[in-house]
Amino acid sequence: MQTGWHLVRRSLANVYALKLAERAQKLLVGNPYKEHVHFGPLTNQKQRNRIDDIVMKTLASGATLVAGGRFEKLFYQPTILTHVTADMPAFMEDIFGLVAPVTVFADDVEAVALVNASDCGLAAAVHTRSLSRGFALSSQIRAEMVHLNDQMVNNEFHVPVGGMGSAGNGGPANVHEFTQTQWISALDKPMAYPFSTMEYSKPWPVCDRLRPRTSVTIGKASSISPLRRNRMT
Repeated sequence: MQTGWHLVRRSLANVYALKLAERAQKLLVGNPYKEHVHFGPLTNQKQRNRIDDIVMKTLASGATLVAGGRFEKLFYQPTILTHVTADMPAFMEDIFGLVAPVTVFADDVEAVALVNASDCGLAAAVHTRSLSRGFALSSQIRAEMVHLNDQMVNNEFHVPVGGMGSAGNGGPANVHEFTQTQWISALDKPMAYPFSTMEYSKPWPVCDRLRPRTSVTIGKASSISPLRRNRMT
């Protein structure tokens, strides 16, 4: 799982993109079996070509390349794209690669609209100085996991999460599908039931207005007397 989109307030976008590019240029890509690197190769050539095609089409649509955009064999360099709008491929597609498209917003309403414009709703993160504002934004975001002032890749694997939209299975995970229920009850002391080995003989309670002529006589468990019933008068 990765951070697919970076939505930044317009007044902070230039500084944010610069810091992000500086960080991306320090990340090492290579063979993890031969050297110390941050990222290894992509799964196959098809995925590499797909990522590069999204980047090239996004640049052709008017985005700006700030870092990366190059590859060697299956090693794709961390790529930063700015001036990405909601109608560009890098925003509309779930890239699954080392590409960070930066999209700006003017206010919280536009930010929520941009997030919810995507059909992918597995996880999101909100960074803000105001927790109350962050909670207000989170409640409007269509994502099953929203992390405040934390990275987006923050899983609790015991929590059933199915994603929203086209992410995951597109609906709430049903914990009962993965759980077998077991009922265990316990008493501090054993209860004396009528069918226990102790002697028990007691007539039905008598009511002032209704006196049933029905009695139950129970002996030992090994020789239980039959139930005798008479019609009431």
